[in-house]
Amino acid sequence: MSILKIDMSNKEVIVEDFPRDNLVGGRAMIDYLLTKHGIPTAHPLSPEAPFIAAPGLLAGTSAPQSGRMSFGGKSPLTGGIKEANAGGTAGDKLGRLEIRAIMIVGKSTKWQVLKINAEGATLESAGDIVGMENYAACAKLRQRYGEKISIIIIGPAGEMKLANSTIAVTDLDDRPARHAGRGGVGAMMGAKGLKAIVVDSADTSLRKGVDADAFKKAVRAAVETIQNNPVRKVFNSLGTNVCIDVDGDRGSLPTRNHRHGAFENRKGLCSNTMIELNNARGGTMGTACMPGCIVKCSPIFYDSDGNHVTSALEYETVAMLGANLGIDNLDSVARMDRRCD
Repeated sequence: MSILKIDMSNKEVIVEDFPRDNLVGGRAMIDYLLTKHGIPTAHPLSPEAPFIAAPGLLAGTSAPQSGRMSFGGKSPLTGGIKEANAGGTAGDKLGRLEIRAIMIVGKSTKWQVLKINAEGATLESAGDIVGMENYAACAKLRQRYGEKISIIIIGPAGEMKLANSTIAVTDLDDRPARHAGRGGVGAMMGAKGLKAIVVDSADTSLRKGVDADAFKKAVRAAVETIQNNPVRKVFNSLGTNVCIDVDGDRGSLPTRNHRHGAFENRKGLCSNTMIELNNARGGTMGTACMPGCIVKCSPIFYDSDGNHVTSALEYETVAMLGANLGIDNLDSVARMDRRCD
């Protein structure tokens, strides 16, 4: 296993071995590296403040639910350690490449793309994707690097280092619809002059356990446990948006900037309404956000003309862009979600 250490100021890439028996990954890896290398007094968006991306400990294996990707550093919102995570395909690909983390310091004077594959990692000019929104930029990157890549990217908000900016990760349909959205992680990435990370795991295979038979047995047991969980069955059929009704019933649904805990028009936002619209328009429920996901709680939402709008119309999105704004129309919420993507 290895850690990539990138110095954006000097365009330097260092590959550092990381012990396999050091069992940290994801948010634990971010805490570990930031505690080890971070400067407590550094400004969150300064060249000295590390920005870290880390897949989970079991990324790149057959273990279920193991493909999420963590991002973090010193938050421009809180000044403390912050981690945000997302689904998508990047975590699985980095795991297959046996990369445990990417730690980035310094700042490039020109926007860069970090390309990672089995041959190593290189920094290349971001070129004409600077200033582009995520869908258009990802299309350009696929033209440049091929169709079988995963992309981690920031949009114009991240480039401007806005404190609420996010990091998008492309999903199984190559759409940048999976977002690490808390703590200002998009600003952290933008502060390094890094527009995107492109991950290509061609010519790699799933990581195996040291004891392959024992690992397979553990994976089968984990899959069975998750599949039989009643919450998984609810989320798979109704999506996380089922929590609109759950929170509305108990008075904890964010409504009108959290001034109320219930929304009188929540029927327009609930899972049953989403299912009705999807059935009529060709959308789907029960979609995986990453390789190896067996919960499959995501809907793919289409507009009235049958065009794809978003692949991540989750509870948090619907609550904050819907009830919290006094909006009871899923089409309006989906369009806003697309703009955020």
